[in-house]
Amino acid sequence: MGSSGRIPRGVCMAQRELGQCSIGEHSIDTQGLPPCRMTPTQLSYWEEAEVNWQTQALVDLGKMCKNASEYACRITLPMKKDSSQRFCGNYCPLNSQTRWDSFPMPLIKDVLNQLGHSKWFSRLDLH
Repeated sequence: MGSSGRIPRGVCMAQRELGQCSIGEHSIDTQGLPPCRMTPTQLSYWEEAEVNWQTQALVDLGKMCKNASEYACRITLPMKKDSSQRFCGNYCPLNSQTRWDSFPMPLIKDVLNQLGHSKWFSRLDLH
């Protein structure tokens, strides 16, 4: 929390605040390699209950749906500072197959220099 006792902007305090982007499709170039399937790790009773609860919450919010993909990743549940558990997927095997994009994000300093002292902006200004 900030010095005023308020929660800083940009911090997601509840799952209902999770955003999503549906502007377009995204594809991952795996260089023709077969799909990576990781066997699930054995979870304790409590971990499995937590995974089921968090998965159902994301399904109810429309942030996750059932899928029949050939890809599978392991789930981990690291502890957060507030002692709750964060729901994470381990995508290391997929990342090792992925061909990296050769067009990196621009530096914010360069973008701000291009915009100069303008007062009105559009998306076209950033290209």
